[in-house]
Amino acid sequence: MSIRRTIDEPNTPPPVDADVVNSAICLIVRSLNPEIPEPIIAPTNRGGLQIEWHANGVDMEIYFDVRTGPFFWAESAGSGEGMDLPVEGNEALLQEWFTRLKGEDAS
Repeated sequence: MSIRRTIDEPNTPPPVDADVVNSAICLIVRSLNPEIPEPIIAPTNRGGLQIEWHANGVDMEIYFDVRTGPFFWAESAGSGEGMDLPVEGNEALLQEWFTRLKGEDAS
């Protein structure tokens, strides 16, 4: 994957780092299933990726960055419950939020 800056598009993000792309693909393959809504995927201004969902009262974003490693932010619109954590060591919590995205109770 490569996104290049051009004179016509000075605000185009730098190329997405290959390690970031691999990390994102691995997490998506492990975590997603067809019942989870399609995400929005966008490059970041640091050469990373942001993957986000807004469905069933849940807002969730996963950031993949070369410098920090992947982390996620999630919030429930109904309860105001939220978290901002690294993915590593919090995989079970991340899966609970994916369950909420499907419109199912995570408990």
